[in-house]
Formats: sequence, structure tokens, C-alpha cells
Amino acid sequence: MEIITFNHKVYQDLSEKIERIADYVFKKEAQPQHTPEIWLTSEELADLLKISTRTLQRLRKERVIPYTMVRSKCLYRLSDVEECIARRIVSCTPQAYPQIARPMILETETFERWMREIIARLDRQEHLLQSLKGTGIKEAMYVDGERLLDNQDLCQLLQTSKQSLQRYRSSGMLRYRKLRHKTYYTESDVQEFLKKHLETFSAGCHASDPKR
Repeated sequence: MEIITFNHKVYQDLSEKIERIADYVFKKEAQPQHTPEIWLTSEELADLLKISTRTLQRLRKERVIPYTMVRSKCLYRLSDVEECIARRIVSCTPQAYPQIARPMILETETFERWMREIIARLDRQEHLLQSLKGTGIKEAMYVDGERLLDNQDLCQLLQTSKQSLQRYRSSGMLRYRKLRHKTYYTESDVQEFLKKHLETFSAGCHASDPKR
């Protein structure tokens, strides 16, 4: 057997190095193994969860899912997403189903009260429409699929007077037709009048405007 002798100082340095190596190994073994974090963008997470980016934005706004802003971009840690999903998983057994489903079942009295309120609201809307009939709402008339406008309609549309309309009719500038002793104008006739006599009509409006 070969015997190797060391200088005391060399032996002491070697022993300290061995102890430092042993301490490093022991500390590494004591520490848990950390897996690298996986970060997802909004598009990647939306594709993973099969939802839209707008839904993902709503989840962020409601603080349902945590996120981090990096250079004006939302990033999500996969571990946070998995934890968020795990918290919202409901384990249901046949014995626990009635207790879980109870909050989702409306009582008959509550349902009937809601229906009465809805019907009452619809009735008020119907009464309002009935009261408006004959005051400001009138049924439109059509000839050959084209809407007819009477003098009142055209005066409101062109912001002019009935005397001006009579002058346009008398001069042949505005075509019209008589139905049951009442004057009507088709939409196409009004459009043609505006195209051909826009300058004349504008001058007439300015002259009839009391503010000018």
C-alpha cells in the first residue's frame, strides 16, 4: 500500500474545498426543483381557452384572471391560469346536485311576479302607442311601390310654406298628382325637383326665412 504524505497547510486547504463542495451539493438537494415559468400572450391564451380576446379583456377587467403588463402588452403566467381554472371547477356528485342547483331554480311566486311586471310594462307601451295614433303618427301611402308625400309632409321635409309649394306646382317645376281631391307628391318627383331647381328652391327658402 502506497502512503502519500501532505503538508499540513495543503491538507487543510483540500479539506476546506471538500467541505464547500459538500455544502453546495446538500443545499441544491434541499431546494425544490423550479420549472421555468411559461408566459402566454392574449392571442395564445384566447386560443388555448377557446374564447375571444374581448372575453379575455372582460376577465381582466373583472379581475378574474391575473396578468402582467410588459411593454404595453398583456402577458399571462400559465400557472396562474391553471390555478384560476382549478378554483372554478365544481365537483358535483348526485348527492350534492340538489344543493348546487337550488340557487338556480326560481320559486313559482318570484317567476309569476316577474311575468306580471313584464306584461304590465308591455301594456303601458301599447297604451302609449295607441295614444299617439292620430296625433303625430300617420300611415304612409304608396303607389306602385313608391311612397307618397302630402303637402304637410313636403313642407316639413323642405322647410317651406304651402304657398311656395303651390307656386312650384303652378309653374310646372314640381310634379304632383291628385287623389281624392288631395295633392300628393312621389319621392322621385321631389328628388327630380331638387336636382333641377336646387338654386331656385334655395333662393326661395332664403327669401321666405324671416330671420334673413
